Amino acid sequence: MKVLLATDGSPNADMCVTTICEGPLDKDSIVHSIAIHDPIQSRLFPKRLDEERAENIVTLAVKRISDAHPECVVTGATLKGHPVTRILQVMESFEPDVLLMGAHARTSWRDDVLGKTSNEVLRRSSCSVVLVRADPNEKTKKAPRHLLCFDDTLVTLEAFSELERRIWPPESEFVVLHVLIDLFETGSNNPEIDAEFAQRRMVERKVLMEKSVEDQVTSLTRSLPGHKITGLVVPESFGGPVDTILNTAEEIEADLIVMGSHQRKGIDRFWLGSVSEAVAEHAHCSVEIIRPMLNTEVEEEK
Repeated sequence: MKVLLATDGSPNADMCVTTICEGPLDKDSIVHSIAIHDPIQSRLFPKRLDEERAENIVTLAVKRISDAHPECVVTGATLKGHPVTRILQVMESFEPDVLLMGAHARTSWRDDVLGKTSNEVLRRSSCSVVLVRADPNEKTKKAPRHLLCFDDTLVTLEAFSELERRIWPPESEFVVLHVLIDLFETGSNNPEIDAEFAQRRMVERKVLMEKSVEDQVTSLTRSLPGHKITGLVVPESFGGPVDTILNTAEEIEADLIVMGSHQRKGIDRFWLGSVSEAVAEHAHCSVEIIRPMLNTEVEEEK
């Protein structure tokens, strides 16, 4: 596996390094760490990363990861320029399987401006992206718990196949979530008929999705023995799929939310970029957006 780490020395970026150090990696894995010094941002915001501090951050990250995984190839580089542009350029040349970045909490308009880096990279990335946040349940819960968002499309199934091929920490727990979205409209002028029809269709769809989630749980159980894997089908809340995912993640005390993304526009609203970006921005925990490599012709036919 090829891992790209973009760090800036923030607490969540440091948590990215910790995540790599504590997580299992294949012995043939390559980890490349970068820190980017933006002269323009440095002039506008003096507390931002300067060149000397960027070099120190990369040196420390490379040392920590090398010490934790001596069998892996670990490299680092300090770059100058616009963070989004430079990260995308490195992604194009390095071709990572996954990018790790610290998620930035917004507490002011300045944080909002600077925080757009992670959103823009997430939107334009060609590989899976993990936005890392410090684990709020670290002191109270031992086993890592992951919320896997499932919508039974080809993209999500491919994303789950990628998850099955990974090495996960021992005793990791997985919860497969499907948000049941109300998509039915009758076009009738009779509210009673509309309500009865919608309710009947929702019940039918819930039964189908419970079976799909059960099948996915069975598949994951075979591929990831030794892990606790359960499933949930949750009706969409008034706040939409974003609130439903965020609320479920908090209720189960998830450490990581995993979502698939096909980077397309259309009626497939559950996995639209706006949903995944909103979850990544507002989640209390880390979020991974998986972009599996799909056959273009198959995707266009869907």
